[in-house]
Amino acid sequence: MSKLTKIIVIVAAVIVILLLAGYFALRSFLTPTYMRTIAQKMASEAIQRPVQIGRVGMRISFGIGITIDDISIPNTQEFSAEPMMEIGKTTLSVKLLPLLSRRVVISSITLDGVMINLERNRNKELNFAVLIPRETKGARWNVSLAELEIKKSELRYSDALTRSQYVVSDINQKVRFRRNKIMVSGKLQTDIPKSKNLPSLQINLNNALEYDTVTKSFDIRHIAIRSKPVQLNVSGKVVESTVLDLKGELGIKNISELKELIPRESRPEGLSGAVKADLTITGTTNEPKIDGRCEINNVSVTLKGMTRPVEKIDGEFAFGLSAIRNMIIQASIGNTVFNIEGGVSSLNKRPLLDISAVVDGDLKDFEGLTNDLKDISLSGSVASDITLKGTIDNLRYLGNIKISGARIEGIGMEKPVSNLNLTGTFQEKMLRISTCNGNIGRSDFSFGAEVSNFEKPIIQLKNRSKYIDLDELLPKTKKGQQPKGKPLPMTLRGSVSITKLTGMDMEFKNINTDFEYKNGIIDVKNCRAETFDGQVYLDFYYNANSPEPYQIATRMQSVAAEKILQRFLHFDRLKGDLSGQADFQGKGLDQRSVLSNLNATGNLKFFKGEFSNFPFLTKLLAWLGLKDYKNVQFNNLLCSFKIADGKTDVQDWTFSARVGDFLTSGRIGLNGNLDLRVAATLSKQHSGIVKKYHGDWIFFDDKQGRTVVDIIVSGSFASPVFKLDRNRVKERLSGKIKDEFKKKAKDFEDQLKNLYERWKP
Repeated sequence: MSKLTKIIVIVAAVIVILLLAGYFALRSFLTPTYMRTIAQKMASEAIQRPVQIGRVGMRISFGIGITIDDISIPNTQEFSAEPMMEIGKTTLSVKLLPLLSRRVVISSITLDGVMINLERNRNKELNFAVLIPRETKGARWNVSLAELEIKKSELRYSDALTRSQYVVSDINQKVRFRRNKIMVSGKLQTDIPKSKNLPSLQINLNNALEYDTVTKSFDIRHIAIRSKPVQLNVSGKVVESTVLDLKGELGIKNISELKELIPRESRPEGLSGAVKADLTITGTTNEPKIDGRCEINNVSVTLKGMTRPVEKIDGEFAFGLSAIRNMIIQASIGNTVFNIEGGVSSLNKRPLLDISAVVDGDLKDFEGLTNDLKDISLSGSVASDITLKGTIDNLRYLGNIKISGARIEGIGMEKPVSNLNLTGTFQEKMLRISTCNGNIGRSDFSFGAEVSNFEKPIIQLKNRSKYIDLDELLPKTKKGQQPKGKPLPMTLRGSVSITKLTGMDMEFKNINTDFEYKNGIIDVKNCRAETFDGQVYLDFYYNANSPEPYQIATRMQSVAAEKILQRFLHFDRLKGDLSGQADFQGKGLDQRSVLSNLNATGNLKFFKGEFSNFPFLTKLLAWLGLKDYKNVQFNNLLCSFKIADGKTDVQDWTFSARVGDFLTSGRIGLNGNLDLRVAATLSKQHSGIVKKYHGDWIFFDDKQGRTVVDIIVSGSFASPVFKLDRNRVKERLSGKIKDEFKKKAKDFEDQLKNLYERWKP
């Protein structure tokens, strides 16, 4: 037998002898009753609470141990009935040599299947707060731990105030004690329940660290935290429990799995790509310093309300606790490329931005990008360089923008905007547009402007156009249908000068006006124009979202009566100059719509005019006995009217001609139907003709010897029916009715004079 073999045999024999000696020593004094008494006393004295234990046994393998089954610690009063702690199996490893002197020295403890019930009540008290461990030592036993192991254990936390529950499960931790070192390693799993804004979460932790009780320093070999899809690894040292020297690695291989963690109100429609970061943590626990670097790889995000993603987001930036630095990021929307550089400081206070962006692409890439841009067709090149400086609520803008050859269709206009060219400069809080020109069909525009409030742009402009065609601006709609497209989400206001404007069978020249366009509503104020051979002043209101009714307030001065009546009423029998005021509200500006839906009020004056072959007047005079009066000239015609849904109430209508003075009231339908009362004061010459023609009538003569005839008119303009109003004649003869013509004429003149003064530009 070799020398080595002899040594091994001797050592083995010694070990066997020790085990046998220990075993017989244990058997001699560690009876089951004695072990149970020791275990129960150790636990009860340690935590100062009664402890229930199950079966107590002995285990002998490569060492000697005491096993205790089913330890249970009851809960504190005023908490739940569940035990505060339950331990399925506890193994106490016992040192051999002390057993020979009949002493039990526990070197390690293994806890298997621990269930801890941690609670907080409505008084903010913890059930564990009453546990104050004390040194555990008896006459023949003590604890000299070298190792503590916890296996397959679980901790449940319940909060009566917040009604929340958390579970830390699969706890497997091993604690080793070596002189002044405590080493902890293992793993555990934490489950966070689903909340209003977040789904349920599972966090897994693996750890290996060492604590020096003399220097009070931690040596973190690794702490790995994983909550799908985030992986965080931390290593390093914490010297004297205060000085930090740590390194960390963060990795998110697929950020699409982060979607459910983002609050629902701001959760993106789509998210993909990868993010990783490296960081160092230095400083102290009171004032930590973080210095890190983050990489973004092929990220794509579709923000809420967007129909397509911002994609191909790649880049990197450095970061700390209070700043993002050296940011270089590139992103795309379609073929439009964004290059972003800069940083953000004061993250822990009021974030301060210093970011520059360069954009180069095509407006087509923004087509239908958001709900506001849905149904809007876009094209044309766009290039911009812009710098943002300041806080979120007080941003300043610097840079330039240029749009070339653009086309915009579907913004509530009949024709698209084409050949759009724009050059502008960002200055502090606004965009100054030095040049913007283009076409809408045959119409042209050219203006400079200032744009503020970039979230919902407000544009103040001065426009000059050589030619505008309203038919190419205002959309044509069929009954029951809304126009296609959506109005631009912006406000336009300012002044417009137009050399020539046509549309709706009208022509205007030398137009000057103020206007506002907001959310599809056009509101024109103080418009002056030359049309119908005269001057017109008007206000115009039109809603492209719900284009009926429109509203027009007009003031006319010396316009051609024949042309304007022909345009709106298809009436060409009246010539002369027209002045006055009329307010219109209707459902369309074509003749059919005007005739059937118009609502209006007004006061009009025609002067130095002529009724030319007007059947109604010709037949009225013929009925009176005045034959062959096809053309009737007049000095002035004054009219006060009201139109409701195509029916006209002629409140007063006076005109003076060579044959006499006429005062008319009643109703004239725009379809030509009549319901009128006419008082005709004939000249002396024509009074004699009428008396001779109607010898059977009773006549009233005024002080000048002029005959007054009261007439009831029905039928239509084409086929009027006349009847003598005998009741009114009797009232005149009895003196109940005075001469009203001069009074009405003066009232009209005063009203028109006041209107002219009020609307004077």
